[in-house]
Amino acid sequence: MSYHTASKGRGSSSGPAPAGPAPITKAEPLRTIVKDPKSKGVEITKGITIIAGDLANISKDPVYAVKKTKARSRSVVEEIPVKSVNTIKALNDYNSYIFNKTRAFTTVGTGEITYGSTLENFVYANGGPFQLKVNGDIGTQYNIVIQDVTNTKWYDFDAESFSNGFSEKIDVVGDGRLYLVIPPVSVETEYHVYFKPLGSSNYDISLPTQDKPWIINQLKDVTTTFKFSHAKGFISDQTTTITNRPNVSLTQGSTNNGEVTINITVKPLRSTLALVDSKLTNPIVSLNEVSYDGDETFNLSSINSKVSVNSTGTIGTISGTITLSKTTARDFDVLFRPTLFFKIT
Repeated sequence: MSYHTASKGRGSSSGPAPAGPAPITKAEPLRTIVKDPKSKGVEITKGITIIAGDLANISKDPVYAVKKTKARSRSVVEEIPVKSVNTIKALNDYNSYIFNKTRAFTTVGTGEITYGSTLENFVYANGGPFQLKVNGDIGTQYNIVIQDVTNTKWYDFDAESFSNGFSEKIDVVGDGRLYLVIPPVSVETEYHVYFKPLGSSNYDISLPTQDKPWIINQLKDVTTTFKFSHAKGFISDQTTTITNRPNVSLTQGSTNNGEVTINITVKPLRSTLALVDSKLTNPIVSLNEVSYDGDETFNLSSINSKVSVNSTGTIGTISGTITLSKTTARDFDVLFRPTLFFKIT
């Protein structure tokens, strides 16, 4: 049997009827190709196809990680130094240690700030020559003044002496040393040293100014007096004095090792004197029966003295020796209180 189908348009065709759409079948599982597998404990023939899910519990190849190391760098950025110009930087005394520098002091309680100096260095009464040097940028001008404030005099660097009337020294850094001659004195004398402003010159803030000068203290020889102190009913009579340089050791290099012979007396204002009961049996004077008048640090190393009263009861006496370790910076009194040794009868 044959069929004929007419076709519209140009030409015609004959033959079996065309097939319809292919039937939908279940999709094949996703296939994963594993090439050259190297999983431990699994044997697979090279080149085969493995369907995903056919193998289980296969561990991944290890991935080796390198621990990161963090480094922190520290650096100090230094400023490019600026060349110093026209600056006066220092005033030196060639290790003579003659200056006491002005500094701030705070008053306890009020908090008030004042400026002054302490006696750390000094010049002896006989004075002497000293050398000073101003340091700074070479060629920088400076103006320096030294004033004797005790006697209202100023130092003339050219004449190398103090005189009435204001005087100052204008010089330049690098022009050599300055020579200061301090004269002998019989009284304590104070000198002020300071710089004055001059043109474009700059002074380091540590240097002395007229408001905050450096001080030179010239001390006279020290007189140490041994005597009876004031007490009601007693009159201090004879005293013993010695004179030494200030703040010198009397036990090192001294011909008498600091031993002083003393003989001091006291009189009654009225009536008569007698020894106190404790001194009747033991007339020896001890170190703890010695007192001092002043704020100076004083050192006594020993005492070998006795107390007595004359036959008429009109004079009480302490006599013997006393040994000093060191003198003080200024005049000083070593005192004996009469009531520790005598009573008025």
